[in-house]
Amino acid sequence: MLPPNGPTCSGETNAGILTPQSRHAGGGVQAVMADGAVMFISEEIDTGNIAGGEKTSGVSSYGVWGALGSKGGTEQLRLN
Repeated sequence: MLPPNGPTCSGETNAGILTPQSRHAGGGVQAVMADGAVMFISEEIDTGNIAGGEKTSGVSSYGVWGALGSKGGTEQLRLN
């Protein structure tokens, strides 16, 4: 639920909730999609309400970032 290059929710880098990270300039990460496509995801992507609780069904409350991980696939995505 945390955006690319967001904080790591653990004092370790091999356990906990780890966000996609990049050391490259440009403010985002490269992501491989389920269909094999590679996309640049900006760290400014809409994350919706990251303070909200966990959802197990329905539309993601985590904006476009959450919709990318939804198996429903009915959310409208706008990456630009």
